[in-house]
Amino acid sequence: LRTRIIPTWASLRSIGNSRAVQASAVFPIIGYLILLSSQFTSLFDGGLLGETHHRSDDAWGKIWELKLYFVYFGLLYLGAGSGLYQLRCPRQIKKHGDWEDYARVDGLAMSPGFIQSLCDIIDISYSRLMIANSDFTAVRNECLRKHYAVLSAESKYSRGAVALCFAAGLFLLSIPSIMTVLKIMALLIRRG
Repeated sequence: LRTRIIPTWASLRSIGNSRAVQASAVFPIIGYLILLSSQFTSLFDGGLLGETHHRSDDAWGKIWELKLYFVYFGLLYLGAGSGLYQLRCPRQIKKHGDWEDYARVDGLAMSPGFIQSLCDIIDISYSRLMIANSDFTAVRNECLRKHYAVLSAESKYSRGAVALCFAAGLFLLSIPSIMTVLKIMALLIRRG
């Protein structure tokens, strides 16, 4: 995966911090039990649209029969992505929407010594920043802006894996949704 096409942690944050995606991490266990429950599958297959009337050799019918599996594997991928996001995404990125929030909330508690250490860690010159900006707040904000960017770009393979899991999960979940919309539209057209 090329670095340019891999989303940053800050880009993945809105999906990774979503409560629905976080809840999907426990779904594989519950989902497996649901898939094995004939009562649930018959309710889901019947649903609002009634039983399917497609021949099983029809491509549409075959895909429609797999809709629970699309949901299951979609949630499985989202759950895997969420778990990896929670493990690998830096705490500062999960907590703060952007560097300005990071500087406003956490920066106030940071001493000049801590900022100097942080500049050393991210390989920028604290003394040059102090010469360029005599105001400590401006130096602190510049250091935290760069620190946020460095954190957001770290662990490219983990970011890539999380992005792939999220994309695969959302894609698989969209298939039964699109099929249901098409099925409802077909019913409305037949009745209209």
